[in-house]
Amino acid sequence: MNLTLPIYVEGTKPGVGGTIYRARPLFFAQPEVKGDQLDRLMTRLTRDLGQLLTRLGRQARHEELTSYTFNPPLSQQRLELILLLRRRTFRCRYLFLVFRQLGRRLAFTPSLPEVWFDLVRGETLRDRATEVLTRHFRELECDDAEIDPAAQQRRRELAQPPGRDGERRVHRQRALVPLPGAVVELRLLVLLADAERRHRVLREDR
Repeated sequence: MNLTLPIYVEGTKPGVGGTIYRARPLFFAQPEVKGDQLDRLMTRLTRDLGQLLTRLGRQARHEELTSYTFNPPLSQQRLELILLLRRRTFRCRYLFLVFRQLGRRLAFTPSLPEVWFDLVRGETLRDRATEVLTRHFRELECDDAEIDPAAQQRRRELAQPPGRDGERRVHRQRALVPLPGAVVELRLLVLLADAERRHRVLREDR
């Protein structure tokens, strides 16, 4: 079974040393790998995902494996937003992804994977994202949480998809306004359970 998964890649520039990259499936927190060499990082993620999905494919039921096949057509947009919170004003930059599902137009940023929102006709992504993220961080303020939208990205230097010359471009920016990451596709071959054995287990379950 051949699968194509969306992968989110981002990087951080620590105070000392080179860039540290992280990569994970876009719609899942794990497996996540990190390292200072992007090519090796993707090789490790391919291995870890291959092992995970093959293990899930060998199970009698494939509901969990099926969840990893979610790969809708995505549009990507990078926005610099100004968030007016109760105590401070933040200028931050995020990568937003937009897709359609079940008749709805949904958007989210991988930097805040728990915050998704609808886009209805007539709304712009910038205005809606500003509204939703402002409300999100204001709610955290009410909980006395430490708020710093830029720090939540924790990124200082981020790799983008290969350019026309095949080389990867790296964007540097001020720590106050970190750039978002990039979404790339990863193709995997997943081994499924033997059909006869799987049917036998299902019959036993009944």
